[in-house]
Amino acid sequence: MDDHLAWQVRVYGRGAGGGVRRRAPQVATRERIRAAQLGRCLYCELPIGTRVKRSGKAEALTAQWDHFVPYSYLAQNPEANWVLACQICNRIKNDRIFRTVEEAREVILKARISKGYEPIAETVAKLKPRKARRPKAVAKSSRKPKVRPAVRRVPAPRTPVARMVPKGAVSHGCGAWWTGYRRAHCPGCCQTFATERVAQLHRVGDGGERHCLPPEVAGLVPVAHPWGTCWEKPKRSVPA
Repeated sequence: MDDHLAWQVRVYGRGAGGGVRRRAPQVATRERIRAAQLGRCLYCELPIGTRVKRSGKAEALTAQWDHFVPYSYLAQNPEANWVLACQICNRIKNDRIFRTVEEAREVILKARISKGYEPIAETVAKLKPRKARRPKAVAKSSRKPKVRPAVRRVPAPRTPVARMVPKGAVSHGCGAWWTGYRRAHCPGCCQTFATERVAQLHRVGDGGERHCLPPEVAGLVPVAHPWGTCWEKPKRSVPA
């Protein structure tokens, strides 16, 4: 065992390799790291999702969970070893070991430029400052209420329209009309029958019992209108 391998085993628990299966951080650990790093890569300090250029082509930064101390050297991986990194910095860092974050940034940022990525300062200059959002409660209270114009509803006429009433039609007080040919209407109700015979049976009944009264017996009087004659209740005369 050489001196470097002995140092790795003494400091980190084992040397490179070991065949130990890697595990992703838990959800609570991810949220804690995102909040601590403000959603930025630990090494280039760019927000995840930023588009960076390389040889004229743009590439969006994606989130990757990196072991600051490479996992292959650790006997156990503490939660403090997880960091949020972009795919570019994580790929450049690979399994290198750095003592501090500043040392890792110095090496990784130089390697980014050598691989054709634009300098970090140029990318930061293109980022637009985010506007602070107002709380929802304040936003709702500051909005002006919408004033809708009042809709004027025109009531439908209770009397039949003149052009819809056949010529010579007789109308009841209920507003239904009938012509006397083709279809017969019962004078005492609103039912319509196909023939006069059926209407007569409805009025009188099979046993001679009267089911419906004629309009005259019911106290209705014919009143002339532009659309026809209606059977209506007589208007009360006001005593002088």
